[in-house]
Amino acid sequence: MKQFRNREDSLRFGLSIFLLIGSIAGTIFCNRMDEEMKGELLNLERSMISTSILQSLDLEELFFRVFWRRLREIVFLLLLSATKAAYFGFLIASAVLGFFAAVLVSSMTMRRGIFGLFEFLSFVFPQAVVYLGEFYILAWWMPVRRKSFTWSLAALFLCTTIVGALMESFLNPWIVALVVNM
Repeated sequence: MKQFRNREDSLRFGLSIFLLIGSIAGTIFCNRMDEEMKGELLNLERSMISTSILQSLDLEELFFRVFWRRLREIVFLLLLSATKAAYFGFLIASAVLGFFAAVLVSSMTMRRGIFGLFEFLSFVFPQAVVYLGEFYILAWWMPVRRKSFTWSLAALFLCTTIVGALMESFLNPWIVALVVNM
């Protein structure tokens, strides 16, 4: 019990527990759906990964749509990190992240079995490396090291958000198409 008393361990423990709670809730949510709702979820998923949609994409337009959406998200997290509610806000964000990841994994494995896991990884790779790095810095590293918002940190997040949006727009659609067509 002594190990959870310092800020670093309790924050890490809290983020992990809330991610796990969100994952369990998302899995239960998918498994408790009726057949009609599961069918709608599978139809939604199929429409997301249609190869014909990939071929008609304007990747430049996609980049700007993704970039603005991710920029709004990172600005929200930056503002959240500057408040007194940051600890609880990041715990909730961790639970929401776990919930939606579990819903996606459950949905994809219902349709494709074990290959659904590879499909899920194709949806989040490689941009998730960048976005999870940003979340790690904001939710854990900054509070533990008692770092505050600086303009150099904002510039770093802007650059990493651009890199993540580039990967999500120009690289990820081809990875998804490759895995989905296997």
